[in-house]
Amino acid sequence: MCGIAGVVFDAPRDEAEILRMVRAMCEAERHRGPDGQELWTNGRVGLGMVRLAVVGSADRGRQPIKDEQGCQLVFNGELYEPARVMSSLGGYFDKEDCDGTALLRLLRARGVTGLRDVGAMFSLALYDPRADEVLLARDAWGEKPLYMTHIAGGLAFASTIAALHTVSGPLSIRAGAMQECLIFKSVGGNQSAFEDVSQLPAGSWMRVARDGTLESGRWLEVRDPGAPAERSEEIRERLVQAITSRCGDRYRNAVFLSGGLDSSIVATVAGRYGQPRPASSPSGTMWVDGRTSIASPSGWPTSLACTMNSFRSIPSRFRSCCATPQLRWRILSMTRLWCRPWRLRGLRQRRPRWC
Repeated sequence: MCGIAGVVFDAPRDEAEILRMVRAMCEAERHRGPDGQELWTNGRVGLGMVRLAVVGSADRGRQPIKDEQGCQLVFNGELYEPARVMSSLGGYFDKEDCDGTALLRLLRARGVTGLRDVGAMFSLALYDPRADEVLLARDAWGEKPLYMTHIAGGLAFASTIAALHTVSGPLSIRAGAMQECLIFKSVGGNQSAFEDVSQLPAGSWMRVARDGTLESGRWLEVRDPGAPAERSEEIRERLVQAITSRCGDRYRNAVFLSGGLDSSIVATVAGRYGQPRPASSPSGTMWVDGRTSIASPSGWPTSLACTMNSFRSIPSRFRSCCATPQLRWRILSMTRLWCRPWRLRGLRQRRPRWC
């Protein structure tokens, strides 16, 4: 999951003060990255990152990532097919490297528009020492969060609002946020539930200049879909490419199969086009919703070279997280389902029987 944080000031400040601020922000995001914490500052810009190590070794995956020109990158997310990206730039990607090295090289070579050519989910901050400016960017569909707020003399950004709270002080609930949450179960647009805290829009970038000037735009181009008949093959190709690019050979793949259209497509494509494995070695694990009506579900694992596990003991919306009762309860408490009527009657006294 990981988490990033940073501050950008309009004028130089004491480095110890900046490091203290960024460290406090990272500590507020510690749950997102228990495998490491790194900080960096040059006296005007401060960057921090807490890492959940997935891609790359413990040493090579440390952030901020620095290149030969002195650029510093922190990013939360994953770049799919980093080897292909490095190859297109004339480089080589080692499996022990962090995917962020390929992302940094891409941004340095092609700028923010180079993000159009890759498959990734991310929120990132890149400091360029030549222009003495910071570039913020977010993935095409906003999978990874990036919140921002103005602080005295500068701008702060982070993966969570809790991190911003450590440097901005008390936050006030925005008028209308509660109604939005109750009606839509989310806060609309690029706003947040709090005053003066906003999100960088999905598929967008923002550049913070040396003097604090902000410039923003979109790196994502949304094309005219055209005629359905002309687009069907392209949609199929893109769908297969998107799924297979996430089916690497580093780990066994797993699919949560509810029996609906989305998960069925993912399971089928992953089984047919994913990374090949020996016949005796299943390519992944299929977690099947035991109460869902699926035609001959027992035949799926054989045809897709998967092992199948079925959950029947708890309602379907919690079946994917049934490792232990304690874990189910902890995950439930972090979701929006806490506002059910039994919560209002006294959560601790009346836990549902499936917890």
